[in-house]
Amino acid sequence: MQMTNDTTTHSASAEPVHTETSAILWRGPWVSDLDGIYETRAVVSAGGAGFLPGLEVSFQGGEPTSSAEVDEVGDLPSAIEAALALGCLWHRNNADLH
Repeated sequence: MQMTNDTTTHSASAEPVHTETSAILWRGPWVSDLDGIYETRAVVSAGGAGFLPGLEVSFQGGEPTSSAEVDEVGDLPSAIEAALALGCLWHRNNADLH
């Protein structure tokens, strides 16, 4: 999934997260909007037979809520790319919230 017109830098090299109590396998870095009111973080969770790209959204540094998930994908790199694209799309679509 290729996103264009994005001025925010994202890193797909964040460390994988492996915990026994969480289905989240990978978390990206927090990305803030221009005024810092909203932050998003791309996540990838274990799916039934693959990986579920998703997005966490935090309002004013509060507890994150899950925002969007897309269909399960077959490999972790594709899931990370899709999760990062969700973040770009969220920031683009919600630029008028502040």
